[in-house]
Amino acid sequence: MTSVKFKTTGELDISPSATSSNKDFDFLVGEWNIHNKKLKSRLSNSNEWIEFDATHEMRKVLTDIGNVENIHTTIEGEAYEGMAIRLFTRQPNYGVYIGRITIWEQWKSRWLVLLIKI
Repeated sequence: MTSVKFKTTGELDISPSATSSNKDFDFLVGEWNIHNKKLKSRLSNSNEWIEFDATHEMRKVLTDIGNVENIHTTIEGEAYEGMAIRLFTRQPNYGVYIGRITIWEQWKSRWLVLLIKI
């Protein structure tokens, strides 16, 4: 089991595993039909679960140093879309799958632009 470490500044001390690589999530590449469940009410001692199906697609990007995954589903008649972006770096203090990302949001056009320095 991994122990949690903190820096003297109080920040979480994150360091990559010696075996980490840009291939750690390759098992997810492709298109998948998945079955999920989630608590109906979070943080309220609920034990009632909602089950739902979803489609999942993951592809590698940026010359295989990252990947993008998209999930589409409908829960109780409402459509949802989820997205994850992972970037691999061994640079200390940036974590294993967190790169240097500058995020600029333009709410009027609903575009999210990621400027990535590699």
